[in-house]
Amino acid sequence: MSRTYGIRSRTRVFLVVVTLIVAAPMGLFAEEASNEGDAKWNDSNLLNWVSEIGGEESRYDDLATVKSFEMLQRTIEEVKQMVLYDAATEQEAIEGLRMILKHLASETGDTLNYDFRNPLFSKRDPRHRDIGAYNPDAEYDQAYIDGRYDYKLSGNLGTVPYVSITVNGKADSKFSRTVAYLNDMAIRKHVDADGNFILWLTKEKPKGPGAWVRFPDEANGVVIRQYVANREVNELASFAMEAVGDSLPDVDGISDDEMAQRLRKSSDYLAVVSTWHRTLLPEARDKPNHFVASTGASIGASAANSDNYYQMAYYELGEGEALVVDFVQPDVVYWNLTSATFWHNLIAISQTQ
Repeated sequence: MSRTYGIRSRTRVFLVVVTLIVAAPMGLFAEEASNEGDAKWNDSNLLNWVSEIGGEESRYDDLATVKSFEMLQRTIEEVKQMVLYDAATEQEAIEGLRMILKHLASETGDTLNYDFRNPLFSKRDPRHRDIGAYNPDAEYDQAYIDGRYDYKLSGNLGTVPYVSITVNGKADSKFSRTVAYLNDMAIRKHVDADGNFILWLTKEKPKGPGAWVRFPDEANGVVIRQYVANREVNELASFAMEAVGDSLPDVDGISDDEMAQRLRKSSDYLAVVSTWHRTLLPEARDKPNHFVASTGASIGASAANSDNYYQMAYYELGEGEALVVDFVQPDVVYWNLTSATFWHNLIAISQTQ
């Protein structure tokens, strides 16, 4: 039986067709593999060859995407130099470079794959990355959105003790700012008997049931934080989000301006989160082994929950020393103790409800 498939595209494509697999003596394939000669497609040492392709200038140098890509390259290089300068040991330098790669993996995946029409939440704190001193007994769900459009956010709160929703927006000279916020108490006012809720992020108040947040044009992201008391007992909250009303137009490919904007976001994100050891409570860095108090609101919504209260400290231990933290257990919905490296990579956790 023969079948015909058609592909319509405005750009060049690389089409790979696998037609069949045949049984053959193993020696035949081994002989063919040995006759590859100097084929480069599988050569692991191609950089010198690649460096000879093209020249110093090209006809695409003026693209906004090219400029933003070069900014990302510069950001990586400058952050690398900062890490090597601030590292106190070889191991700390190695961990600092690893931190850069972790943040790049997280942010580029988010910024390159998001879809304003169907902004599925991407994990900002997946277990194998453990970056940004985030709480491993919490879940961080994030969606990039476009404030020109309306959205419906629905979900179920499960059995976790606390959930919050932060809507971030564009800000002059800052990575982001809070444009709307609902804490756990505000959300639970709109939950039904089964734990389901609906939140409308729209310009006009909808007629249907659910909570409503007036959606400003500068809104560009939603972050949902849920805190887990016991992962063996608690059922995690779940969420879905979709654009409503007039949908975004279909596009063939991605525009120069949009791709440039996504790359700029990646550069900004890397510059912000990789410098927290210098910018986040620098007084704590200058005075180790002493706690410094701070609120989530003062740190900023892009990094902290507005309801949070923090006591932070840098600590230094000598040979044979141990870290001992004395405190009175607070009477709150949730508290925890988190430990991280100098670069805010997670290393240990102790928590309770």
